[in-house]
Amino acid sequence: MVNSNELYELPRPTLSKVVHIGGLGVEYEDAKPLQGEFKQIADSGKGVVVMSFGSVAHAEMMPEQWKTAFLNAFAQYPEHEFVIKYANDDLKHRLPPNVHTYRWLPQADLLLHPSTKAFISHGGYNSIQESINFGVPLITIPLFGDQFKNSKIAAKHGFAVNLKKGTLDEASIAAALKEVLNNETNIKEF
Repeated sequence: MVNSNELYELPRPTLSKVVHIGGLGVEYEDAKPLQGEFKQIADSGKGVVVMSFGSVAHAEMMPEQWKTAFLNAFAQYPEHEFVIKYANDDLKHRLPPNVHTYRWLPQADLLLHPSTKAFISHGGYNSIQESINFGVPLITIPLFGDQFKNSKIAAKHGFAVNLKKGTLDEASIAAALKEVLNNETNIKEF
């Protein structure tokens, strides 16, 4: 058994005994309706953009210029709410009114919500699988390992916009948001 999705992966030779069980650990049924503050945020505005870099790469460790670039780009979309997994309080006094940081996110619950319009991620395999399962387009910023390959494949299939960490700035983030938020293509058709 291989934790990959043969409809998503690039073609490769395998043996007949190989069974693709892609999305193992990403269960649609595990996602619950949002409650409390998260529901209130999701139900306001034109939609929600979720940002999380997984359990290994922490957003609070990103370079200061990235933090500024993200906040400035998010401020250009005041009609959307941005929910970020971010464990520090250093941004608290700089946050635009439409940006919300939390030490923990009910990620699957947020991605399931119909008002979630995009998912900004590092492009880890589980994040890609969640994006596919919940039908949410991605903006990926691959950082290391298989994230570069995963991100390229997601873009090839048309449900992701990839940004390069070496050239990440306010303009590239805003352009990616514009492309994803204004795209009429529905990932659920994938």
